[in-house]
Amino acid sequence: MLAFYVIAMIAICWHFSYGIWLFAAKWGITPGERARKRFGYVCVALGIGLAVMGLASIWAFVGGKYPNAPENPTPAISLSATSSPGHFEV
Repeated sequence: MLAFYVIAMIAICWHFSYGIWLFAAKWGITPGERARKRFGYVCVALGIGLAVMGLASIWAFVGGKYPNAPENPTPAISLSATSSPGHFEV
């Protein structure tokens, strides 16, 4: 399943960056071959950047422990739902 997520993340980032490039080319935002080629490099950089961020988020989700997280964090203080009005148990 992890391989599916990785392949999907890369495909989504490619599709998005190529879509931006194609939009700019079709709507005349980048007139001429030279402008399209330069904007293509920008879109490639955008796609790679998004893919790196997406893959890093997948790695953070399935990877090892966070280095700065404590082993056994203390639980948050909770209020009891059965307490009387105006009186809260801690």
